[in-house]
Parts: sequence; C-alpha cells; structure tokens
Amino acid sequence: MSFLVDPSFIGVEIDEGMIPKIQASLAWTSIANPLSVKNIAWIFSSFLIPIFAYSALLLDKKKKRLLIPFAYLSLISVFLSLGTNSPFPGVYKWICFDSPFSSFGWLFRSPSRWQIFTSLAFSILCGFSTFWISEKVVLSSRLLTKTVSIIVTTLFIVGTVYFFYPVAKIYADHIYSPVEIPPDYNIVNDWLSNDPDDFKVLWLPSYPSSGYFPSWAPDKRIGVLALFLAIEALYHLFPVYWVSLTFNG
Repeated sequence: MSFLVDPSFIGVEIDEGMIPKIQASLAWTSIANPLSVKNIAWIFSSFLIPIFAYSALLLDKKKKRLLIPFAYLSLISVFLSLGTNSPFPGVYKWICFDSPFSSFGWLFRSPSRWQIFTSLAFSILCGFSTFWISEKVVLSSRLLTKTVSIIVTTLFIVGTVYFFYPVAKIYADHIYSPVEIPPDYNIVNDWLSNDPDDFKVLWLPSYPSSGYFPSWAPDKRIGVLALFLAIEALYHLFPVYWVSLTFNG
C-alpha cells in the first residue's frame, strides 16, 4: 500500500519562517500565500482568534482544568496541520511510515485535514473567554454595559472579517466567477450518452500538470488548483500578485 505525504502545507514554502507556517495552519486557504502580505494590521488580525482563545486559560482560572485539554488539542492539531513543515519534520514522517499506527498513515496524507480540530478547540476556548468577560465586566449602568459589549463585539468581528476578506475576494473575483462554457461540450456529451455501443472515450487535448488557458476563457487556467499550489516547481502558477494587490496595493 502506498500514499502521498504532502511535502509542504499547500501554498506555504518549506524553507520559510515559522510565523507564516503557523498562520497557514490556523486559517489560510490554499490560494493565498501569507509571505506576500506585509500589512501590519492584517498580520495582527491573523492572530486575533488564537490570542482570544488562549486568553481563556488566564481569565477563567476556575475552569482551567476543563480548558487545558482543548488547549492541547489546538496545539497538537496545529502541529499536525504543519505536516513536514513543523520544527520536527521527522516526527510527521515517522507517524506516517514507521510508527505502530503506520497502517493508518493514509489519514495523515493531507495535513490540512487536522485544522478542523483547531477550529473546534478555538471555538470552545473563545466561548469561555467571551462568557468570562460578560460576567466580569459590569459597568455603572445597563446602557453603558450594553454599549461596551457592542463595541467589543464589533471590533472582534471587524478584525476577523478584515483577515478573511482579501482571500474571500480573490475566490469570488477570480476562482468562482462564472464562465460560459461553449455548447460543443454539451453536444458531445449528449451524443455519447445516446450511443448504445460500448466504447472508451479519450478527451483531447489533455492538459499538462501546469494546466492551460482555453481560448473561450483566456483569463481562466484549467487544471488541478491544488497541484499548482502544492508542488514547489509550480509555485509561479498561482496568483500571489492578486493577494499582494488586495492587501498592500
């Protein structure tokens, strides 16, 4: 049995520092490269959620025993999400190929799948932080308390949206923007579906690993997006300049 272990977290180069890698494991989607972003406010907002989550350990000391397992869960899942990009890449390889659980190594084929546990842990920790603040912050009047609560909540939401907006905009403008496909494809598909004979179909032209730009949609690259972003030799194919212009331009 064989399976692929991603050589790097999708979209993040192996030889860069730990900060971009941790940012990637926390929230980055595959289309964006955090190394292209130099906006200080954005960098701060990228760590807003984890800082608020881990604050629960310092704020709610009475429930600290309940929170520690979720803190460990988040740290372990972040470590696994880094794959072979972690400070100890040999550990991930050992888990996949040489550990007593190597027969289940296919579970570790794509490191990004462990991010769901990071989200689970952060959601619980953030909930405890919010609950503690709502209990402790009691101001002189109910109106003032409500006003401060709205302001804090708004700032938190704005910071989170500020972090995710550029990536979402890239997908909306360049990845998921609709394209009208020529009717020739439907004509061929209908003809094949109505033919009762048994035959094999070969679609031409077949595209290379780098993909190709069709004449009917010259601004669209046809190919496997994850492949463009996971293989170092193809890094130049994914649109880093979109991210740079969105954040810095």
